[in-house]
Amino acid sequence: MIPVAIVLGFHTLLTKLITVYSSPMIVSGVRVTIGSVFFILLGNGLSIGVKQFINGLFNW
Repeated sequence: MIPVAIVLGFHTLLTKLITVYSSPMIVSGVRVTIGSVFFILLGNGLSIGVKQFINGLFNW
């Protein structure tokens, strides 16, 4: 739990510093991109079936 708290603490600080120089939309886009790449690599690729697609539509 301590490493998570440290990462989140640095993340909050860095986000505040970055938003001074760039748009919050750019920061959000970069965060989504990094998170997507991380989870695609973690999940061994992207697998989309009919069930996942319908579930994604309902959860959107």
